[in-house]
Amino acid sequence: MKVSKRNYKFLLRLFPHLLESEVLSKDDICQILSFVEPISFWKRLAKWMLWIAVISLGMSIILLFADIRFLQFLRRLFRLPILAKVIGASILSGVFYRIGVVRRRQKPLNIYTNKALIYLGIAATAGSVFWFGELSGIQDARLICMAGILYGILGVSLESSDIWLYSLISLGWCFGVAKSFFPSLFFAGSVQLRFLCFGMILLVGTMYVRKQRAFQSCYNISRNMALLVLFASLWALSIFGTCESLTQWYQVKQGAFIYWSLLLGLASGMVFYVGCRWNDAIYRGFGMIFLILNVYTRFFEFCWEPLHASVFFFLCGITLWYLGVRAERIWVATERLLISK
Repeated sequence: MKVSKRNYKFLLRLFPHLLESEVLSKDDICQILSFVEPISFWKRLAKWMLWIAVISLGMSIILLFADIRFLQFLRRLFRLPILAKVIGASILSGVFYRIGVVRRRQKPLNIYTNKALIYLGIAATAGSVFWFGELSGIQDARLICMAGILYGILGVSLESSDIWLYSLISLGWCFGVAKSFFPSLFFAGSVQLRFLCFGMILLVGTMYVRKQRAFQSCYNISRNMALLVLFASLWALSIFGTCESLTQWYQVKQGAFIYWSLLLGLASGMVFYVGCRWNDAIYRGFGMIFLILNVYTRFFEFCWEPLHASVFFFLCGITLWYLGVRAERIWVATERLLISK
């Protein structure tokens, strides 16, 4: 929970008195402080300044490419042997990773500069993989799969969730185009089904390795990605089914996909229940969001044509107002309970 800097200082002054009067223990205070984050002006300023710096550097590179002399230099550079490019990009990525990891240990609070160095290493790794593909003749999804495996190894060994995210994106992309390499598999016919399988495999794998120390830094990003891919695939299946083209979709009645809607509702309810039982806001949030999204998608599908547009949006507004009021009441009740404790 984010609080203003003034309120955060007030809490720091209040805690010693609560500790002396034995209202709270040290463990209670540590737990409260772990959930409270002060809103820092300098943190926000650093974030926006680094974003503006990246944009400025991008503009600098674009303008540099407009220089004829620089283009001539690039032509000479790209005439280098491909093996030299692979080795150079690999060394450059290693340097960026090394500096980023060392800075993360020495200066853990410098989040954005540390991440910027890691992302530069990711970009250099992508360049080395691309030139390795040029050297070996691999130019299809197998090259992306190799990049995903490489990013995965680097993400786990360097304990970097940012590198691990690129591993998941690369492997997910390979799953999306798996029809080219595994045409006999049952999920090869539909992009939605392939991503559904990928989300399920990722979620099961994440649950299996969540207690492994080596994967602790990658657990949150893996769980979030798995839930996002899984529910987005189910939602797409509830709209398009397993149709591979719009022409095929137009020929099928929307009621034919109702079982996917029921499956999405069941999965959302289960995840919401698990989030409530485990007190996990991520599971609870995904379950609630896609449960509501599923209901309103079906409402749009079956009520848009029969109802007048004014009546349609009136019903949408009334139901959303009701949900907002109920959510506000739950939030107020929770805040009062915390204050009373």
